[in-house]
Amino acid sequence: MSISTRIKEFIDKKYLGNNSALARDLHMKPQALQVYLLGSSIPGGILLTKLAELGCDINYLLLGKDGVSKVREQSVEYKAELAGIHSEIEELKKVVQELQAHNYILMVNNEKLEKENTELMKSEALLRGEVLQLNSVNDKLEKNNKIKG
Repeated sequence: MSISTRIKEFIDKKYLGNNSALARDLHMKPQALQVYLLGSSIPGGILLTKLAELGCDINYLLLGKDGVSKVREQSVEYKAELAGIHSEIEELKKVVQELQAHNYILMVNNEKLEKENTELMKSEALLRGEVLQLNSVNDKLEKNNKIKG
């Protein structure tokens, strides 16, 4: 069954077959409506919106019974697919939270290591200073030993 036939069905049900009454409600001349009733043209978005506002089932108008059934079947399939995707998203959120917690622990450990490294560098600097002092004392002792000896 064609779109034009389904428009005629709508006119028969809602307007008791009065094409002019539908044309009036659509704010168009009956001759303009005739191109859709003859199948010469297919209604566009604005006209479909107006028909929907008047109570026409646009899905049925465009797709027919079989098409509406297929759309419903696809809708059920999409809902199931979306549920699966939603479940996967929730799992990914958990993984992200675990990674964030692990990252936080790594950051804390890194800060501790940086502090320890700073302390070690300070200790190393102190030890180098002491070694320099000991070398200086050793040099003086060696000079004294050469002078005495």
